[in-house]
Amino acid sequence: MTQDIDAAYRAMLDGVPAKASISTAAEGDESKRPLEVFFLPPSAFSDDSPAKPNGPVEMGMRLVSELTGDTAMKMALSAAWLERDEFQEEPQRTQFVTSEIMTNVLARSLTDPRDRTKLYFHAAPEGQCRAALSSGGVAALWERLERLRIKHSPLSPEISDDQVAQLVSILSSGGLRSLSEPLQKRLRRLLHVVLADLLAGVEDADTTPEG
Repeated sequence: MTQDIDAAYRAMLDGVPAKASISTAAEGDESKRPLEVFFLPPSAFSDDSPAKPNGPVEMGMRLVSELTGDTAMKMALSAAWLERDEFQEEPQRTQFVTSEIMTNVLARSLTDPRDRTKLYFHAAPEGQCRAALSSGGVAALWERLERLRIKHSPLSPEISDDQVAQLVSILSSGGLRSLSEPLQKRLRRLLHVVLADLLAGVEDADTTPEG
């Protein structure tokens, strides 16, 4: 059962490889194309949503401003205040606020696959996003957004040569296996992206004719 859940989460996180949807996105104005275009499977949508799709849905993803993030947090805290009588313990409130922030940010990050200026959830985005996506879908899309930030945000620090050597040393000595299972899974997913980009870059370098 756990393997089935992991496989479903993996599918939501990865979506369909970007090459499968780039041709469609490129039909529009190239300058408006989102940073990432992918297909989201039906399993990412809530079973309670009347608009749950029968097949994969193509959408884009963009980065949002710090102001949008601040607004998402204020909205989440306001919602938590309105629902304050529902929380028996502080961890419940914290989990609620975190989920609300993630959903609010995703509502402004998910776009039309051909135009990043058009939101995927275009009418009352936060409410639509909250009603449409499952909790697993929100978690998977949030992780995808985190990967996008790391790859494209100028605020993300670059690893130094010394840190690369340190990373190689930790991985080769089995340091990854000593971490908690949730953190280990998260880091393995991030390292999977790093390795895929690295291998693609090496392949391109090998096939590029020398001048």
